[in-house]
Amino acid sequence: MTEKEQYVPSHVLMRVLAGRLSVVEANSKHSFKQGDTLFVRRNTLAKFTEYPEDNGSPFKTLSIFLRKAFLQKYLPHENIVSGTANDHGDMLCRVKKLWPSAIMDNIFESLRLYFDSAGSSVGS
Repeated sequence: MTEKEQYVPSHVLMRVLAGRLSVVEANSKHSFKQGDTLFVRRNTLAKFTEYPEDNGSPFKTLSIFLRKAFLQKYLPHENIVSGTANDHGDMLCRVKKLWPSAIMDNIFESLRLYFDSAGSSVGS
């Protein structure tokens, strides 16, 4: 188990590849398991606790950092309205689990395959 308080300066999409993740914010606590995708808003301070798998395999995630400028261009194109902490009470939550999506699955699987193959060719 690894536990650390962490400041996240950029928006992040994270996929839990192995193990479990607990995220504690000031007003909320979230648990994520293998296969879950979460979104962490920029400028978030939270305690992240990483748990290995029951069989001892280490905790593993894949993260995609998103620039604010990219999101500002993308959201209107997809008719998504961004909110602020003042709009709704639930916006105070800065860490959110995303619904399962074939697109997200494909993005993270292609990146995982890329990094797995790149790691195996290192030192060859």
